[in-house]
Amino acid sequence: MDQRKEPDKYDNDDFRFFDKGPSLWPRLIGVGIMLVIAALILAYGTYQVLSITPAFIGEQTPSPHVLIVIVLVAIAFLLQLA
Repeated sequence: MDQRKEPDKYDNDDFRFFDKGPSLWPRLIGVGIMLVIAALILAYGTYQVLSITPAFIGEQTPSPHVLIVIVLVAIAFLLQLA
């Protein structure tokens, strides 16, 4: 009656898929989609800012002090991005 004296031995290849990490393609596609969306938002925002700017500049002539402040703020912002 005691036909099984040794326990069943499973092939280790059957369970190897548990050890593998996730595929790189879904992550790469997700990052690509996020980069495209970020580029579109940046382009649209730039377009809107540049289309509104002439209306403000056309009404008044900025003083040199205001221009210096705008340039310094822009440089500080670009340094924060880097």
